[in-house]
Amino acid sequence: MLLNAVMDDSVKTIMAPLIGAVMPRSGIMYVIFFTLCAPLALYRGPLNLWGLGSGLMALMVATGSIPGAAVMGALFSVGMIQGVCDPTNTHNVWIANYLGLDIQKILRKTIVYMWVLALLGLLFAGIKYF
Repeated sequence: MLLNAVMDDSVKTIMAPLIGAVMPRSGIMYVIFFTLCAPLALYRGPLNLWGLGSGLMALMVATGSIPGAAVMGALFSVGMIQGVCDPTNTHNVWIANYLGLDIQKILRKTIVYMWVLALLGLLFAGIKYF
């Protein structure tokens, strides 16, 4: 549903030039851009493939500024942060409840490790697709 809404011609004509203007054009900029933006996958944010990210991914591919496989590599790499660290994930809520922890503590304890793994995934994708 969201994908259809984002790919509607009225939305696409407004958003595609904006997305195209900020998309990185080289492998180095690709890695830097998506590494810095990686936390935007948290809380069902704009780089979360299971949320707004699917629509943004389609717009990124539609601009033709970077290869579709590179977009996939970026969202899967930053998606690791969401999969492990996101306080809105049910498994994190269960763990925090069971251990009697604040859910944010799980985020703080895991984000650095997952950010490094996301960077490694982005490096791999940057080398492979640029």
